[in-house]
Amino acid sequence: HQIGGRWVKGHSAGGCRNNSTFSINPKFWLKVCERGEVLLSLLQYGHRESPGEGGTQQHSHLQAIALHVWKVEKKHFNLMRTLNKPPLVSRTHAYDREVVVHTHLNPGFYLLVPSTFLQGAEGRFFLRVHSSCFTSL
Repeated sequence: HQIGGRWVKGHSAGGCRNNSTFSINPKFWLKVCERGEVLLSLLQYGHRESPGEGGTQQHSHLQAIALHVWKVEKKHFNLMRTLNKPPLVSRTHAYDREVVVHTHLNPGFYLLVPSTFLQGAEGRFFLRVHSSCFTSL
């Protein structure tokens, strides 16, 4: 499965878990139907920048990104209570184009929260799920 998303300042760019605005980050449901191996990948799009007029060099500006996963008992749950607990699996913030979480998950519902380290940091991302079992995103 794959899905695109954005961090937008003032709307969905809540920053890291230390920020009171963490809960506004994009959220995705992952349903796992049987125990299996799951690979979650968060890929960010870099902004292309030029050093100045007439320059030919370019570089990518990457945000520090992370992916957090919580198991929830049912699809209807208390968001703030869930986010205040430690995640089941987490990939800490890194200035990489892609962060990957590799784990085995039991059947059930999981909340996936991609985040940037800095509150208000904007960017576009692509979330992918590869699994050895049936899942839906």
